[in-house]
Parts: sequence; structure tokens; C-alpha cells
Amino acid sequence: MMVNPVSSVRFGNAAAPAVNPLEREGAFTKPKTEVAPATTKKSSGGKKLLKFLGAAAAVAATLVVLAKTGMVKPLETTEGAKLLQKAGHYLAKAGEAIAKYTWNPIAKFFSKGS
Repeated sequence: MMVNPVSSVRFGNAAAPAVNPLEREGAFTKPKTEVAPATTKKSSGGKKLLKFLGAAAAVAATLVVLAKTGMVKPLETTEGAKLLQKAGHYLAKAGEAIAKYTWNPIAKFFSKGS
């Protein structure tokens, strides 16, 4: 009897399909679950209104601060003024008007209490 140099022994289950060891599931992996399709949520009108009011309040506060600190000053006359000077004039007027009805009454209310 001759000894065959190639062994006919198969290690593993011949009936099982070949699985790539890099693609198989590990011992501690979670089982795969079906992912539900993402639903898009529509922004409600209240959220849009709230964002708009927040932006308007920020702009108003900025105008009041610019007018109170003197960073923008109203001009005596707008005749002969350049574009940026006119813009500064109108921003200062808007800041003064907003401060007249918001900041000044609030500051006066808290100054009386103390």
C-alpha cells in the first residue's frame, strides 16, 4: 500500500456554505433589525413665527444699543449726505423710536423700585 501525500481529510462542514470570516456576524453583535423609513417632520407655523419674532427682537435690541451708545447718530439734515450716512441716520431714528416704547419704560420701571 502506498501513502498518498495529499490528505483527503476535510476540516469543517462540507454541507455548510462557505462564509467569509470577515463578513460573518461576531459573537457580540446585535441581531439585524429592519430600519423604518425616516419620516420628514414639517415645521409648524408656530415655530416659524417664533423664529421670526426672535430675529425681530434681536434686530430691535441691536438698533437700541447702537442708538444708545452713539455708534449711529441722527443727522441734522439728510441733504447732501452720502448713502451710508443716510443709512446711519435712519438706523439711529429707528433705534430711538424702539427705545422710546420699550427700553425707556422698562428702565424707568426698575429705577423707581430701587
